[in-house]
Amino acid sequence: MFGLDETIKNFLSGISANFLKEIFLYINKISEEVGAELVKSPESFNGQIFTLLESFSKNVVLPIGILLLTIVLVTNLCKSLLDEREMQNPLKVYYFFIITSVFAVILVINSFEITNFIINISQTTVDKALVLFDKNTTNLNGDITKFEETLKTMELSQVFGVFLMLILAYIIIWLVRVMVQIVILGRFIEIFMRISIAPIPFSTFFNRDLSNTGFNFVKSMGAVTLQAVLIMVVIAIYRGTLSSIAVDVGTQESLTLFLIKILGINLTLVFMLFQTKRIADSILSVH
Repeated sequence: MFGLDETIKNFLSGISANFLKEIFLYINKISEEVGAELVKSPESFNGQIFTLLESFSKNVVLPIGILLLTIVLVTNLCKSLLDEREMQNPLKVYYFFIITSVFAVILVINSFEITNFIINISQTTVDKALVLFDKNTTNLNGDITKFEETLKTMELSQVFGVFLMLILAYIIIWLVRVMVQIVILGRFIEIFMRISIAPIPFSTFFNRDLSNTGFNFVKSMGAVTLQAVLIMVVIAIYRGTLSSIAVDVGTQESLTLFLIKILGINLTLVFMLFQTKRIADSILSVH
């Protein structure tokens, strides 16, 4: 019976050591994966979707934008023609209409490229931040061999308790990693949605009553760009906090405390990542 207990304990010790090793690996990969995804442009994130939406924007949405722009410009012209003060200099009215129309058409036609350029501004910023953070933070590491040897000195019931705790920690951190990817994917989906319909809000810029729609759209694109920077700030704090934790897995108590800290930091990471969009919107007053 004693030999069976030892066999089970050694088996659980080996599996537990592998779980702890995977936990370290997952934690270190979270920040690396976030940085690797954020430096991607919409086109490099998924070139097939980008090409499809570019075609959709220019062949389906752009004609709608041009139609709305035509209505806006004709409405503006009619208001000017009915305004006695402006009609004191009709040549000025017609010149202003022509210049405004040319500028507006160019802006709406190139709205897809303009919004994509706004998004790509964040890629350069994130790339520089990623290099800086890599230089000033370290990965989380621990002595797996020492941990496994410590487990072999414990009772079977204690080893089984550590094993269950590591399984729970492994599952939670795996879910954290998935949720982080959901945040990144959600950001890119929002980017694709916005750049594909860009001609419509851009067509409202030249109407006094509707111009807030266009300006709010541009601010929302700026918020998406700012969100990438805020995500990198959160990741920098996350990595800095992890690197400051003393990795002590010599006893069951120290391992429990260590895992609680790790889980708390990872859950805070997820919460703050979901908050980055709201914070970016509030900074730029996006409605």
